[in-house]
Amino acid sequence: MTLKAAGEDIVFPKCIVQIAAFERTLAVLIEPDPRHGAENVYGIGLDGTILWQIAPRSYPSQAGPYVDLEARGNHLAVWNAYGTTLLMRPVTGRLVDLIEAAEAGCGGSRPDRSPSRPRDGEPQHSGNASRLPS
Repeated sequence: MTLKAAGEDIVFPKCIVQIAAFERTLAVLIEPDPRHGAENVYGIGLDGTILWQIAPRSYPSQAGPYVDLEARGNHLAVWNAYGTTLLMRPVTGRLVDLIEAAEAGCGGSRPDRSPSRPRDGEPQHSGNASRLPS
């Protein structure tokens, strides 16, 4: 699937499911690809560059693909298939907070409560964010 940003065509390995717009970036959720794990969320600059791709989770037991995203104030909220919520900075992809499904009181759905444990400084982008898996 192709997204056009600032006249640039950005080709993703799967279909685009959802886009959240921010002042300086777009967050893009694509269909998960089992060959590439759960890294199916991207940050796109308004100039058409790929700024980051969500990094693999550090513990794979709950590292299912991401299934939903939304703009939540100045942050990006993403949910994975296990109900885990990540609150991120949309320009850098850095993790601000993490709520496990057990904390949220449910599995596989979006909790409505606000995150409560800041974790600034944990990068959520892959080492080479300008390259997409083929």
